[in-house]
Amino acid sequence: MSDRRLPDTFETCETDQKLTDTRNRYAPENSSSLAAFVGQIEERRAAECEVWMHYVSGAEWIWYVKRLAGNDTLLTGGHQGGPYMPNRFTRALFPSIATQPGVSATRSLEALLDSHGDKRSVAVKYWMTTSKTETHLTGWGGGTSAMLAPESTGSIAVFAFRRDETGEPSGLAAWLCSSVAEEDQVEHRIGPVEPAIPRLVSPAGVETNLDESQPTRCSISAAELRPEWLGAFPSTVEILRLSVERTSGARSLRIDDRLLLRRGCEFELFRSLEKHIYLERIQEGFQTVDLFIDYANSVANRRRSRSGSSLGLQTKYILEEEEILFSYDQISEGRKRPDFLFPSADAYANSSFPADRLTMLAAKTTAKDRWRQILNEADRLPLKHLLTLQEGVTETQFAEMRTAGVVLVVPRRLHRRYPKAVQPHLLTLEDFIRSTAARSR
Repeated sequence: MSDRRLPDTFETCETDQKLTDTRNRYAPENSSSLAAFVGQIEERRAAECEVWMHYVSGAEWIWYVKRLAGNDTLLTGGHQGGPYMPNRFTRALFPSIATQPGVSATRSLEALLDSHGDKRSVAVKYWMTTSKTETHLTGWGGGTSAMLAPESTGSIAVFAFRRDETGEPSGLAAWLCSSVAEEDQVEHRIGPVEPAIPRLVSPAGVETNLDESQPTRCSISAAELRPEWLGAFPSTVEILRLSVERTSGARSLRIDDRLLLRRGCEFELFRSLEKHIYLERIQEGFQTVDLFIDYANSVANRRRSRSGSSLGLQTKYILEEEEILFSYDQISEGRKRPDFLFPSADAYANSSFPADRLTMLAAKTTAKDRWRQILNEADRLPLKHLLTLQEGVTETQFAEMRTAGVVLVVPRRLHRRYPKAVQPHLLTLEDFIRSTAARSR
């Protein structure tokens, strides 16, 4: 892999002028306020991220993309030393080190963390013991590395592996997103990147087919494909109902476990439906590039739509099962629409209804930087409850949320991903539902 610095110079990139134009446009002297300047910097970096993704595209590249969890960074004081990689991805990328039973192995790679101008010699460490088998990308520089900084927890990281003639990676370029604008660029290109659901994709966002011979109870087989789905992809609500049907035993589980089980099942259903419905159309080919781009955009838009509404709809279904009074996606004031109002939007609109018996809940898959979006919802309520699946926040971030009146609601299983000082202040979804039901009476 050639020695280069990104994104300072894109000497071999066709879109170098685009980046230069963007930088000139957002020069400091054009800023009228600090807030505006910060926004301009974020937009400039988002443009650099877009150009970087163009640079690491091509048949020889494959991307491993994930949202960093607390055990990927130094947030929870783990000893893994770097981001975790699922073993099925390791087998696909590095078959020479991951197919030897009972053997632990390491592969060294020259790595460029291009988002932060950092060059490292990192190691793909594949551990196999009697109790577990796992892989971590290590050697990022410990506490001096942006990749391992606790503040990076929840951020999207793109690891672009460049494969040589052997078919295995011989180099690595990485980008760590530091703003919502950069994450939007990545997700616009490859689709949603959700907590605890890492992806191995081509630079065009096409999923690498793994473990196809091992269907789960939630994946749809070709024989189960309904004829009407070929004409119209099933809606998020329909897929949600299928996930409930296929996890019939979940009703007996605790509320937090029920939510996570169904969410996982819904994702498997969605991906298997994509494979059956989209693959045939893609194999037919397209007469023009524009037709292909239009089709790819429709697929990406459907992915974003499912990702954006899934957590709220899954929570809505559980609230109905638990016979909790609530309103979903109703106006609180003006154009403000909190995800949930308890006991109802009518009670909230009634000025004589006691405010201490009202509650609001927002549902966002990730909380980092996006938690501020809920602060102006439900003006009557000083406390804003936020349900999230993000795997950890720093103590500083959490303190900022508490000062702003945000109460985090996190499924119980994810609490261990948070700093020990934060864990006692987290609500489980079950805790939230029970206390809200009692408050609304």
